[in-house]
Amino acid sequence: LTMSNHDDSWERLDTEFDHCLLDMKPYVLKHPDKKERQRCAIWIKKLCDPGACGSGLLGRKNRNVYARLLLQMLRRGVLDGPFSHKPEHGTLKTLPTYMSIYFDEPVSVKSQTGPPDWVTGELGAFGDDSWPIHLDDSSQTPRNRYCLYLSLHYYNTPVTLFISTQILTRKNGEIEELKSMYRAKQKQSEEMILKLERKVQSVQLESQVITESREKQIAELKKMADQSTDSLKNEWEKKLHAAVTEMEQEKFELQKKHTRNIQELLEETNVRLAKMEAEYNARAQSTQTVRDLEKRVKQQSLEVEKGNSLRQRVTQEKAQLEIHIAAISAELQEANRRSLSLTVLQKEKEDQKDFYEQNMGKLRAKYETDISHLQQEHTLSAAKASELIDELEKTVAHFRHQLQDNEHLRLTLLQDQEVKFQKDKDELQIQCEKKVLSIHSEAEKERADSKKKIGQLQDTLREAEKELEKTRESQREQMLQADLALEQFKKQVEASSEKAFAETKLQMEKVEEDLLRSKSLRENQAKEFSYQLDSLRQKYEQQMTELRMQHEQERTRLQQAHIAEKDSMVQERQREASSMERQARATLQQHQQLTQEWRKRDAQVISNLEAQVTSLREELQIANFEHKQQLAETASQLEEEKQKASVDKEEALERLRFEMVCSRKDVERKLHEEQEAALEKYVNITMTTTLILNCHIFFQVTAVRQQYEEKLKGLMSSELRHELEDIITSLKAQVQFYTIVL
Repeated sequence: LTMSNHDDSWERLDTEFDHCLLDMKPYVLKHPDKKERQRCAIWIKKLCDPGACGSGLLGRKNRNVYARLLLQMLRRGVLDGPFSHKPEHGTLKTLPTYMSIYFDEPVSVKSQTGPPDWVTGELGAFGDDSWPIHLDDSSQTPRNRYCLYLSLHYYNTPVTLFISTQILTRKNGEIEELKSMYRAKQKQSEEMILKLERKVQSVQLESQVITESREKQIAELKKMADQSTDSLKNEWEKKLHAAVTEMEQEKFELQKKHTRNIQELLEETNVRLAKMEAEYNARAQSTQTVRDLEKRVKQQSLEVEKGNSLRQRVTQEKAQLEIHIAAISAELQEANRRSLSLTVLQKEKEDQKDFYEQNMGKLRAKYETDISHLQQEHTLSAAKASELIDELEKTVAHFRHQLQDNEHLRLTLLQDQEVKFQKDKDELQIQCEKKVLSIHSEAEKERADSKKKIGQLQDTLREAEKELEKTRESQREQMLQADLALEQFKKQVEASSEKAFAETKLQMEKVEEDLLRSKSLRENQAKEFSYQLDSLRQKYEQQMTELRMQHEQERTRLQQAHIAEKDSMVQERQREASSMERQARATLQQHQQLTQEWRKRDAQVISNLEAQVTSLREELQIANFEHKQQLAETASQLEEEKQKASVDKEEALERLRFEMVCSRKDVERKLHEEQEAALEKYVNITMTTTLILNCHIFFQVTAVRQQYEEKLKGLMSSELRHELEDIITSLKAQVQFYTIVL
């Protein structure tokens, strides 16, 4: 039934392919592009080649799918997909499932334009009505998937997701159907393998039974041949003894004849034994061939088991690939987490920078407050100096100590804060460098540039600090000049005290003028100092703003570079994942192709096994027939031997009886005629007639024996009579034995 179903399906697929070829012919001839026509011809030649398409059921289905797709594309007038280029060498690949969309397209109405000029010569008298194309109802309905897809794509609606989900569900359904089909086919193949194994086992048992029966028959035939030769020898020896006792005169002649007959019989028996040995060797060779075939069947079963083991290995490799894909996805997640940790570190760095800027602002405010406080104290000291010189000296000394202490404290605070800032900065840089080096080895150059810029900024800061120190030194020099002026003033006061009191008034006036001048000078110096401080403050603020801008630009640039690196890493991971998916799909396709090849091989092996089983059956039938023929030949040979032995015996008796009594001639002639008639009947009639003839001969021999016993009572001695009786009994036993065997 399965073979008939396969034949019907093959015929149906061949007829469908022939119809597709007939439908293709006008479209190919009417196609305007010459290159595409040549490509279509190459594809049709490829599809018509059974070696490229495959002679099995799957190969024919794949061929019909290609033919239908080519017909649909020729009707549309555009060659896409696999037909956009020439076919590859080797067997046809299976079409992907998304190509089924082309089969759902509506057949366009036949264009009203006539065929081109180059076609009219090839078509001849065939008009446009020779290949009518009718529109189906499916072309006008909105259920057509392709038209729906075009309309949705034209209006740019979000229903494309719905179509993609429908396509995916349909693909999943097709995949599940294919899986179920392959599972059913696998079950059928396993059942067929089990059935074939059972058949092979039954054939093996039958062959064993036949070989055993053959061996038994050969042993029986050997025994029969041995018994027949022994019995014949005994009979001839008895006959010789009887002939010696009866006829001493013709003893030598009878002995010669007897020895000749024995030699001929021995030669014939040797020839027959050689034939039997040759037949036995042929049968042994046939048994060896049967055993070799059994070994081949076992080897093929082992190959089938190896195929199953390879299938299991393929499934294991598939599972390992899935595990590898899961590991790659986990690595991607870890990379994403690392990128998030980098963003967190960048945020921490920004927070620390903000904290440092806040500390710098606080320190600047403290510095400004200290400067303002010093300025106020300086003004107070100037006012008090105008009142009392002694108090001025004390206040100047006090202010000196305070200024020195404040400057020392301010310098120590600035140095401590700078050291802390540098330590924090170095620690943050080391941490950031370690983390960034562990994740991004390529960013070392940019970091080196950033370090260089930071060094330049530090140099600028040092230069600014040097300028501040210079301004401080200038302030100190001014203070020293003021101190020197005060000392000179003291000296002048001491000198003036020695002078006359009269000049004191003038000197006091001069001192007042000098004090006023010194006040104005100090005020001017304070103003200049404030202007200088303002200018320095503006310069430092401008530098700080510029540094902030540069730092922000570098930060934005680094962020952009980090984002670009992150995007590149994500793209690389996606590419790797896509490549791994492609590799997995390729491996799955290879495994599917391998499974298809294994199934084809299994089908070929099954067909070969079936052919071998049929050939074995035929060989067994032939061997049985030959064995039967050989048995018939051996039976005929045995019968011929019996006949020859009986003929020889009768001839010897006739000669002896002719010499003894003349009246025996008539009886011997009658017996000879009856024996010839019996032989002719034995050739033409079945085994039963042989039994009847043997019985008839036996009765005639008994009658003749009785007659001649009565006649030869006076002529024969008692010993000779006993020998003849023994011969007769042995002949009876032989006849009974042959009857039992037959």
